[in-house]
Amino acid sequence: MYKLIVKNGPDEGRQYKLEAGQLYDVGRGSNTTIRVRDSYISRVHARINVEEDEAMIHDWGSSSGLFVNDEQIDEAELKDGDVIRMGNTEITVAC
Repeated sequence: MYKLIVKNGPDEGRQYKLEAGQLYDVGRGSNTTIRVRDSYISRVHARINVEEDEAMIHDWGSSSGLFVNDEQIDEAELKDGDVIRMGNTEITVAC
């Protein structure tokens, strides 16, 4: 199982458990699966696809970019200890 832990900002300390076989939309929009309160994040900033043995994150057409471990990405496999950055928000991956 994967878990996301918000490291800073208004949602600091908030945790999200990610289940295999699910898609998660991440952004500031009210219709996202994981809502992050950061005005520098797009309404739907990223999508996470979770399978039994991996989780992939995809930039979903964000205006400010998506970063994993300080590298801008279009998509990346998430691993334990990775740091996702969207806007001014950093989120740690635990698995």
